Amino acid sequence: KRQNFTGYLNFKDPVNAFNSTFSYMYSTMENNQLLNTNVKPDGSYIIESIELPNTSYQHTISSLLSLYISPIKTTITTKGALSVSDRQYYLDNQLYGSRTQTLFISPKAFINASKWFNIEYEMSGNWHQIKREGIDISKLNNTKHYLKLNIFPIKKHYLGINTEYYLNDKIENYFVDLKYRYSLSKRKLDFELNWYNIFNNKSYDVVYAGAYYLSHTTYQLRPSQISLSVKFSY
Repeated sequence: KRQNFTGYLNFKDPVNAFNSTFSYMYSTMENNQLLNTNVKPDGSYIIESIELPNTSYQHTISSLLSLYISPIKTTITTKGALSVSDRQYYLDNQLYGSRTQTLFISPKAFINASKWFNIEYEMSGNWHQIKREGIDISKLNNTKHYLKLNIFPIKKHYLGINTEYYLNDKIENYFVDLKYRYSLSKRKLDFELNWYNIFNNKSYDVVYAGAYYLSHTTYQLRPSQISLSVKFSY
């Protein structure tokens, strides 16, 4: 059985091109079973269900802000959320109470500098903390930075530079892609040249923290490559 309470607050200022939304949600979840996780010495685990009534609680505060700055033709938006949840779980046949705190922030900016180029920037950050019986057992910080430069040097030509930077629990990954496009509007043709993974990164790492484990996954990536394509419409 789940119950939710939600409240909203909106504010708009058309004169200064400013909008904001704030919300709060409180939810409870009643269950009649708990999962019991038994971890073996080799790292594998067995999960079983135990008949035990329990209730979990969650508080979430979120916001969305938007502002347009006319003199520099820039739009800035920011999303954010703070979540705190409390629940019970079994680990190796022992009942524990846990609290999970998550903070999410994501500012974004679009700068329309001139008819020749514009800039897009976005950052997203997740800060994750888990406590068991009031003691810190897991902390994890993940951030991503995305920067895109769109250049229109002359008519029918486009140059795009995409950069991405990831920081996953002190593990860094960065990627740069390059795109060039030449358009023939009369013939409805686009010639596109892409250079992916310019720095030839070999892998991408993702780290995830749970109530009783830390997961680290490495994905193997394709090597740096160049592709040429022709797109047409009719």
